[in-house]
Amino acid sequence: MKKYQFKLEKVLKVKTIELETLVVGLNQVRFEIKKVEQKIQELNLAQVELNQHYIIQINQSFSGSELRQYNFNKEAIKYQIDQLTTFLSELKLKESYQLNKVIEKKKEESILNKLDEKQFEQYTKQTLKIENQVLDEMLVMKMNFKG
Repeated sequence: MKKYQFKLEKVLKVKTIELETLVVGLNQVRFEIKKVEQKIQELNLAQVELNQHYIIQINQSFSGSELRQYNFNKEAIKYQIDQLTTFLSELKLKESYQLNKVIEKKKEESILNKLDEKQFEQYTKQTLKIENQVLDEMLVMKMNFKG
């Protein structure tokens, strides 16, 4: 009896490798998102600290150059937060796109796995049927030989 071999095994392997590659890409995008979110959080904290420092300085004397420097720092932080927020939006779109690709590839892999299982089940049934026929023939031959 022939050993079972899934005819689309190579296709399944390729789909599995493609899926793993897509998952790695998705994880990289998610890592980038976390880094950007952390950077935005750090900038928000820096902005709060800058505002606290400004409040402290207001109670004391505040020169024109210090006020300009404060405004410059405040605008620089705001600009960086805006840039990172835009970049974060782009990354989230990329994540969504990558996730959809992973889901589609997972569906393809799942279909091939189910096909493999069905074909293996049919192979097992066919093998069992053939073995039962052989046993039946042997039993009939044994009965004829005794009789």
